[in-house]
Amino acid sequence: MGEWAENSFDVWSVDGSRTVTGLVSGPFGIHFDDLRDSSGWRVTHLGTGLFIGEPFKSLEIAKEFVVRILPLADWDKVDPDRPPAILEINEIAEELTHGGFFL
Repeated sequence: MGEWAENSFDVWSVDGSRTVTGLVSGPFGIHFDDLRDSSGWRVTHLGTGLFIGEPFKSLEIAKEFVVRILPLADWDKVDPDRPPAILEINEIAEELTHGGFFL
């Protein structure tokens, strides 16, 4: 995984799209989302603007999530209408959120 740099990117949700500022590296962006009931650090696939996983309590956990999911798909070729439904993504998110990974 390359360096993280501050940049703006679009995110999509049930509320529509919006531009946020956060950290970007490769095909992923991370930003702090406090517009929802469960605020936290959201990981976004830049090609689709879709959130991946749950909001994380710390930026370091969100970065670790990106490192772990990167090898699971060819993220540069994700179809926006058919994002990858990869079971391991949910398992990794669950482990980092509730499995004792504290930073």
